[in-house]
Amino acid sequence: MFRKLPLSLILSISTSALADANINSFNLRSKIINGTQFNRSFQDKFRGQEAELFSLELALKTFLGDSNQYIESLEFTVLKLLLQNKFWYTPLEDKKISILRESFCRNWDNSYEPYNLKSKTCFQLDHKYTGKNETLRSRVEDILNTHGTLSQPNAVKEAKNILDDQFLYESHENKLARLINYRSGRYEDFPSDVIFSTIYPQNAAIYGDTILIFKDQRSVDLSYFNGEINGAWGIRGDAGELITPGYIKPNELKAIILRKRGEFPDKLRRRVGINTYASQQMAPVEYVFVKKQIQQKNYVFIYDGRILGKKSYCVRFNQEGTLVHCKWTSPNYMHNGRYVLIGHQEVGPNTNYHVNLIGALTLDDGTEVNSQTIFKDILYFSKRKLNEKLQNSQGVGEPRISETIKNIEIIKENKSYKLKFIRGLEK
Repeated sequence: MFRKLPLSLILSISTSALADANINSFNLRSKIINGTQFNRSFQDKFRGQEAELFSLELALKTFLGDSNQYIESLEFTVLKLLLQNKFWYTPLEDKKISILRESFCRNWDNSYEPYNLKSKTCFQLDHKYTGKNETLRSRVEDILNTHGTLSQPNAVKEAKNILDDQFLYESHENKLARLINYRSGRYEDFPSDVIFSTIYPQNAAIYGDTILIFKDQRSVDLSYFNGEINGAWGIRGDAGELITPGYIKPNELKAIILRKRGEFPDKLRRRVGINTYASQQMAPVEYVFVKKQIQQKNYVFIYDGRILGKKSYCVRFNQEGTLVHCKWTSPNYMHNGRYVLIGHQEVGPNTNYHVNLIGALTLDDGTEVNSQTIFKDILYFSKRKLNEKLQNSQGVGEPRISETIKNIEIIKENKSYKLKFIRGLEK
């Protein structure tokens, strides 16, 4: 009923009218097991990603007020690219687009059939519905036919709306069987429309050099559900695995942990078997960037990942919300001569060491910043500089931190801002 209205009005109406995709109604009733409170869907969640998929630049923009930067499921990214006419084959495309296209479009139930990367066949576009007789493909085509190619911000907003509609339209029974119940017979091992995460930071570390910490109220504790209903905690036990539908919103992201990228293959442009990434990635934490709001102004606090000048492999927020070092438990299962992360791996207790603050970032909007005020609760400071380059020898990973900060430009209310760095105080 909105299709004859201007797109800006459609987006405004649909954004305010639709509820965010939400599957937390599938969580089982709260229960204490061996002293641990289940379900864990409202705890901090950790997601490992490649820096290229969600970079420090995107995180800083998100923390400082850019509401357009989502952590995207595969389907969210596909919809966003389709709405910008950037998804189908072009001779000069980045190879990662072709990998993404095959991953999303191929009918993996008939995986013996080769997929033509130059075609526009796409199983999921034609088999997922956002309404009666409205598939993902028809929804996208209606928008493009009516409004033409969308800008990136409008494509992001409309991709979210499509996913919200899809989760709202899909039946309770089908979501349970497809996304949650391991033994339903229809369970999808790698559904394209959810975000996987874990409550164990070292489990998240296998998936990328960058670890995102977020907190939402839309998730399902997948490990707990299948442990209770099916007696299945994964291969070796509880992996602390959760799923969130569709996307992580900008205001759900709390922090980003940066580590140096190891000398591993670039899996974004090459098909790399999961066994290559199953081994524990023992890369220490280098920096942590945390969102803060002080006196209604947004800041990003920058922490030194080292502990007393030595390597630390685990940081998290304690129960009081303070960033602290935690003990990193070792993998305990040998596979092909390597210790791997399979199943249960609890995080050791927090140490008594707070993570030392380097400084803070905020928008350089001409207003005075009183460092005594913003750092008044900080006890421990670091003299470390931001000149580390976290890429590996192939150029994969996060570029030099100081250069990233210097080159960022944030557009807010049609004004462009650079970032101001506020140095921490010595105590």
